[in-house]
Amino acid sequence: MISATFARSALFLGLISGASAALADQPSLVVRAEFSDLATARRLAAEFGHARLDVGKGVLQVETDAKGMQRLRQAGLKVSVDRGETARLLQGIDLLAKLGDKSISGFSCYRTVEETFDSVATLAAQHPTLLQVSDIGETWRESTSGNGYPIKLIKLSNSAVAGPKPKLMLVTSIHAREYTPAELGTRFIERLLAGYGQDADATWLIDHHEIHAVLQANPDGRKNAELGQMWRKNVNTTQCSGSGAGVDLNRNFPFEWGMHNGSSPSACAETYRGPTPGSEPETQAIVDHVRAEFADQRGDSPTDAAPDDASGLFLDIHSYSELVLWPWGYTDTVAPNGPALATLGRRFAWFNGYTPEQSVGLYPTDGTTDDFAYGELGLASYTFELGTAFFEACGSFEQNTLEPNLAALLYAAKISRAPYQLPAGPDVLNVAAGQDLLLADQAVSVSASIDDSRFNQQLTSHSGPVASVHTITGADLYLGTAPWQDGAVALPMSAGDGSFDSAQEQVQLTLADGLPAGKHIAYVQGRDASGAVGPVSATFIEVIDPSEAVTLQGSVRQIGSGTPLQATIRANQFETSSSTDGSFQRVLPAGEYELQVRATGHEALLLSGQQFNAGSLISRTFELYRLCPLFEDAADSAVATEFSVQAPWTLRTGMGNGGGEAWLPTTGSSYQNSLNVSLTSASIDFSGYESPLLSFDSRCDTEAGYDFGQVEISLSGGAWSEVYRCDGDPQWRRIELPLPQLAGQADARLRFRFSSDTSVTRQGWALDNIRLETAGPACRAQQGTTPPNEVFINGFE
Repeated sequence: MISATFARSALFLGLISGASAALADQPSLVVRAEFSDLATARRLAAEFGHARLDVGKGVLQVETDAKGMQRLRQAGLKVSVDRGETARLLQGIDLLAKLGDKSISGFSCYRTVEETFDSVATLAAQHPTLLQVSDIGETWRESTSGNGYPIKLIKLSNSAVAGPKPKLMLVTSIHAREYTPAELGTRFIERLLAGYGQDADATWLIDHHEIHAVLQANPDGRKNAELGQMWRKNVNTTQCSGSGAGVDLNRNFPFEWGMHNGSSPSACAETYRGPTPGSEPETQAIVDHVRAEFADQRGDSPTDAAPDDASGLFLDIHSYSELVLWPWGYTDTVAPNGPALATLGRRFAWFNGYTPEQSVGLYPTDGTTDDFAYGELGLASYTFELGTAFFEACGSFEQNTLEPNLAALLYAAKISRAPYQLPAGPDVLNVAAGQDLLLADQAVSVSASIDDSRFNQQLTSHSGPVASVHTITGADLYLGTAPWQDGAVALPMSAGDGSFDSAQEQVQLTLADGLPAGKHIAYVQGRDASGAVGPVSATFIEVIDPSEAVTLQGSVRQIGSGTPLQATIRANQFETSSSTDGSFQRVLPAGEYELQVRATGHEALLLSGQQFNAGSLISRTFELYRLCPLFEDAADSAVATEFSVQAPWTLRTGMGNGGGEAWLPTTGSSYQNSLNVSLTSASIDFSGYESPLLSFDSRCDTEAGYDFGQVEISLSGGAWSEVYRCDGDPQWRRIELPLPQLAGQADARLRFRFSSDTSVTRQGWALDNIRLETAGPACRAQQGTTPPNEVFINGFE
């Protein structure tokens, strides 16, 4: 039977080569519009719900229909359908239309509205002192019929620690069909809570700062989107009905509303701004909360700046386009705090690699969240546009989008105390004590890296100048009391090379007198030649009385052969490594532990409920199963490949990681335009196997944002599903992709697909040392008997 997704994609391919009348039946197309006049392109971009403007290429990419294509043509643009992106968009719509009982079908990494609410309710029940959930308003549907959702506000802060505290306000998924923002925000909250008490930065942030988050800012609209509709707005039907109903909430905020042709007065348009400023209850809930929680720190004149020491930060997270944006969005004029906004924007963009620029550089907008928060209250305000796709596959989200943006959000939380000042100072990295556990009165050395250079210095027409990078002039350690608290004592740290003379320095300080038993926090803050200090980073120093110590020792070996293994042994938050002979030793505080033992190429071992009593010496031998390879390709022409190879993919001598051979989709110095070619495996049987792990060496030298390397899988002959995507990364990297969806499948296929657009080429996507390994009963059966009383982790790393 032909799958619905395949049938729809095939239908699409027929439609785009047919008459324009047939195209009118397609509700969603991704089109490229080539322009010669930038002003026209920017004006048109503001009319579409999703627009991507590439000034350098002279291309406007939008999601629209045949009517929208005609609008672009009438304006003088050369319009064509982007076949690859449209096919992927339609596949995403089909997957979303198959909503299951849990999560979004085909996009299991993204929680539904209900799952998001359930997750935060569970967290609040588990951490009642740290997390509170409240209703701050309701949706249009709820306010008119009682059949909608509340607008839920999450407040993360330790209520047992007195304020006042600086605040970060996070709004995600205000546009319904943007799935990644809400998940990113939810995982950020989860990550901080999971680290509380174990990770020093998570702990001091929750103790001394507040994070306010509206994770589902448009839940009624999101439910429509979860059912497979390309829904953007809320669901207000008073002005327009059907698929065009609703108000664009991010054009409805009461600042410069409807004044600059940055939104639409047409009720059925994607960027309809609503009948009046702040007309929608979803908008009003956010406005009321922001006004109540943040002081007004800016005058009423457009030229009034917020004071340099203003506190508080506002972030609105969207998708897609890989951008970091700041006010203004309605004018080319630089905001009064423009240089400081640009400095912080370049800091954010260092983490995620996105393009940093003033919001109007994308296209003019008015009535937006960030212009409201900055314009009315003087808050440093930003919009992140996550990722590169309308429906970002879970593999791409997990591998490419999640971690860099979690790091950016962590930085946002750190600098929210003084967002116009702290980003001008250096970052503090890798704060660590020489030992993570000490006996009372032992001396301890604390080290850190101080770095002033971590800016994304990309230049655009609206990015402003590059940020200034200064020489590090010093760093201080604060033990137990943070630098902003009364009684804080700065302990100067010394440069590792003897002098402070560069923008990157290693620093250290030895506390020779030792510390009493207990858990101590050490804050480190750096400063540069401009006089600016940056945000703090911290580490815990845990000290125990010798009478409370436990010694865990032993060895790690491969089961069956007894070969010693270099492994990581983790006991709760404490970690050690075995040496080349497999032996290890670790001092721990007495208590109950979960042990995890991990070694490259082996199945991870988990032992829970291990009780270690004070004064004991515990000896253990851990035996690990090796992983079983089910598919391998070393990119070696001397060995027959198991791939079905689609030209121009070929093995290229001297292009591999280390100088050998590698797969590339080109026979020359650069790939061709308009490629869509694959390396495809035969069917692979995973029956009896668990935790598949795909690893490969990748050098993804492509035009960033337009040409992509993609890893995809297919089950039982069904549609291909993307699990990884790369672009614009010309360095060799070892990629590891857990693929739990393949576990137990009797018929699965794997492919590496390369696609390019119609202009600008690079060397291409090089692949080497491809290996697909698994664990599980079928793998263990090949190696011997299961060690007694041991459990192997389903989902190794």
